[in-house]
Amino acid sequence: MRIVSLIFIVPLFFSSCLTMKKNLDAEQANNKKLQLQNQALMEELERLVLQKTDLEETKEDLLSKLGVLQDDTSALGEKYRGEKNKNDELNKLYDDLVNQNKKLLSSSSKEKQRLLAELENKKRELLETEQTLNEEKARIENLNNKLVAREQKVKELEELLAKKDAAVAELKKRIEDALLGFNKDELTVEVRDGKIYVSLAENLLFPSGSTTVNKKGKNALNQLADV
Repeated sequence: MRIVSLIFIVPLFFSSCLTMKKNLDAEQANNKKLQLQNQALMEELERLVLQKTDLEETKEDLLSKLGVLQDDTSALGEKYRGEKNKNDELNKLYDDLVNQNKKLLSSSSKEKQRLLAELENKKRELLETEQTLNEEKARIENLNNKLVAREQKVKELEELLAKKDAAVAELKKRIEDALLGFNKDELTVEVRDGKIYVSLAENLLFPSGSTTVNKKGKNALNQLADV
């Protein structure tokens, strides 16, 4: 049986349904990618925070060692002054102590300089780590802003598709309501790819052996035209 098909296209922007669906899928995939990047950045941020804590503990340990060296130097000075007034034997001991003290002071001075240099390096590393943390925080904040914007765009596309589907469904119902008086084998109404297809059977439009549209067929076409 030959079928005559009429296509009703939803007006204006609803006709671009397929394109918007592809755009929506692409936006959702990109959104998921950004979320994975955000998670990786958060893990890196946690690692840097732990590194900063370790550096701060090392700094405190170096300061403690420096204080011990300073206390040792003061104690040797006090011992030197106490032995100064003793006899010759003690004076010899005093000289030995002076020499030992000089060696210790020289050694302590070098160790102090080494510790101070190491402390400065740790301070510099802390500053660099803090700068890196701030940069990572800025990147994460920028990424979050992009995610919010994309989520808003996805939401708008979903709302647009919902409106389009509602419009198609409403038009389909209006057509079906207008053609309630006809049998299913005479005409059908269906939606494919955002378009409404109305198929009318040949025997509805034309009498057998005739090319002239009959009254019932004209009635069907007029009701479609009204919708």
